[in-house]
Amino acid sequence: MENRTAFRSCILTVLAALILLMIPWAEGAGTRSTVLEDKKDDVIGDSTKLGIDNLDTLLSIDGTSQKDSAEKRATDILKFEVLQNDSYISFILTMDGDIRVRPEFSYNIGRTAAGVNTTAPFDFVISYTNLNGSYLTWKEGRFQKEGNISRVEISGYSINLTMHRRDLGMGAGEELGDVVGYVIMDPGGEKERLIDHVYGGKEDNDKGFVIDDFTLMMFQIVFFLSVFLVILLIYNYWARRKGMVEEGGVCPVCESRLDKSLDFCPSCGTYVRGKKRGSRREGSGPHVKEE
Repeated sequence: MENRTAFRSCILTVLAALILLMIPWAEGAGTRSTVLEDKKDDVIGDSTKLGIDNLDTLLSIDGTSQKDSAEKRATDILKFEVLQNDSYISFILTMDGDIRVRPEFSYNIGRTAAGVNTTAPFDFVISYTNLNGSYLTWKEGRFQKEGNISRVEISGYSINLTMHRRDLGMGAGEELGDVVGYVIMDPGGEKERLIDHVYGGKEDNDKGFVIDDFTLMMFQIVFFLSVFLVILLIYNYWARRKGMVEEGGVCPVCESRLDKSLDFCPSCGTYVRGKKRGSRREGSGPHVKEE
C-alpha cells in the first residue's frame, strides 16, 4: 500500500505542476496579431531635430540618406508587430542590426486616435532609452512619465515592449487603434540624428493563438512533463505485473510485498509467476483451487 500511495502522490504532483504551467499558456490564447513590414535602407538623417509628439511631425520629416553603419542598422526597422489579448499588449520591433543599449538610442511606440487627426499629440508614448522603459502621456503641453513599462525583453535584433491594458486605461475588448513604431539615434551636438518609423492601422488578422518564445518554452516544458508522466505510468504497470528484481514486486491482487523466491503471494496465495499464474493456492483465504 505504501508503494501505491507514493505513486499516487507523485502523479498528483505532476498533474498540479502541469496545471500551473498551463495558466500562462492559456492566458496567451486569443491573441490578435498585426505584422507590419518595413522596406530596408529607409533610415534618414534629420538635422531639424524637432520634438516628435504627433504623427504629422514624424511623417513630415524630410532628411538625408545615410551610409551603412552599425548605428544605421540598429535604427532601421524591418518589422513591427503588435500582439494583444484581453490582458496585455506587446509591441515588437525587429531591427536590421543588434539592439543598442546606449543613451542616444530610443525605441518608441506612439498611439494616435485612429489616425483621424495626425496633428494632435499621441494618446500615449511607450519609450525605451538607456535601460529605462517609460509610459508617457500628454500633460500641460508635453509628454510626462506616468509609469514604467510592464515588461521589456531584448533578444538579438528584437525588442519587445509589453504593457498591461489597465496601465494604458484600456478595457479587455477595447481596440488599440492606430500605432506607430519609431526609432531615434541622436548623437547630440550638431550631428544629424538617425530616425526610422513604421506606421499602421488596426489589427488586420486574428490568429487565435500566436506561438512566441515564451509560449514555445511552455510547450516544451509541458511536453517533457507529459513524457515523464507516461514513463511513471509504464513503470507502475511494470512494477505491479512483474515486480522489481531486488524486492520481489507487488501483488496485483492485494498489493502486498512479494517474496522473489516464491511464485505466489504469501498474503493472498495468488500465483503471480509461472504456469499457475492467476490461480490461488489452496488454503490461503478466499481462493480458487489450484488447477
